Amino acid sequence: MYRIFHSIFNKIHNNQGYNSKHGKIQTIAWLSGEVRQTLTAVIDFINQAWSLYLHILITFLVFYQTVGAVISLIILACFALSALLVLTSRQRIQTLSHTNQADNIKLNEALPVQWDYVLFGNASRHHRLLDAALNGYFGSLRRYVRLEQVIAPVAVCVLAMVGYLPIADVPLVQLAMMVAVLPRALQLLGSVHTVATINTQFNFIKNKYQGVVNFLPAYRDLATHIQPDKLQIYSNRQQTTLTLEALFDTISRPAGTHPDRIRLTGANGAGKSSLLKLLKQHNPAAALITPDSDFQYTTAALSTGQEQLLRLTELIHDPQNTILLLDEWDANLDDYHLTVLNQQLAALAKDKLIIEVRHHQGGQLGGFCQQQPTCR
Repeated sequence: MYRIFHSIFNKIHNNQGYNSKHGKIQTIAWLSGEVRQTLTAVIDFINQAWSLYLHILITFLVFYQTVGAVISLIILACFALSALLVLTSRQRIQTLSHTNQADNIKLNEALPVQWDYVLFGNASRHHRLLDAALNGYFGSLRRYVRLEQVIAPVAVCVLAMVGYLPIADVPLVQLAMMVAVLPRALQLLGSVHTVATINTQFNFIKNKYQGVVNFLPAYRDLATHIQPDKLQIYSNRQQTTLTLEALFDTISRPAGTHPDRIRLTGANGAGKSSLLKLLKQHNPAAALITPDSDFQYTTAALSTGQEQLLRLTELIHDPQNTILLLDEWDANLDDYHLTVLNQQLAALAKDKLIIEVRHHQGGQLGGFCQQQPTCR
């Protein structure tokens, strides 16, 4: 479990293309749901399979000594037929396992949306989204269970045994022994069904495990979402605008050697947030603070603005965070705290590199200075 969790994190943590609200929902849902469920199923399957196979082997040897070779071979042929049916259904099982995992992700994505509609909006409008996700998830499970039942040839085994007895010259003593071990024989026949189920589960769980190990959330090519001609980059230290090349050159320099306060402005959709994420990917040592980032767990009943203020205050004053990438840090703050934090950032910019995107785009808003395009 520990290794799988870290494997997923290590594959995505340096690539900001996975840094989106959608990607966060997918990753959390995957780790808290699918990974835990699949690994638990793997452990349970291993314990159950070893116990079952050992029990069947011992029972079959006793059965062979009791009722003879022909009946035993019929039962053995049933096990072989079961394995063959599972083998021929392997592609179908793989498809169902991948479909079930994809439906699980869709369900986990639909739940927060439905929850918000229940609390804040018209719940009936989005029942269709949740219903579709539920039908998809449980529908793939139903199809898998039906497949499990179809590939278990218990009826064929029973018919073969019943058909053999009238035409075979079975000694009376052996027939009496067969009657004596009838409960065990029925149990062994039941094991044919169980083995078919276990073999099917093996393929199902194996494919789900591979999906867990190879998971990657929704990827977004950040560069394609940046429109340089619609962005303005202003350096407070140099009192001039910068090019994208100059901005990347600035963030590439050793920490603490080039303090500045740089503001990114532009219309909605110009790529300001995407550019901050690309800068973070370019320099992993930078601290990127977005409206969706949570760096602490608190049980205190704080408002949205209070939580943001607490998070920002802690992070911007952390001496290890010498490069700060701030995305709409001023959202949800009142005028007083806007002014206080703005002054703190101005002081910190003497020693740190701060690159910011603001929610309020200038004017006398909450202590922002009127100079354009950035506070000085």
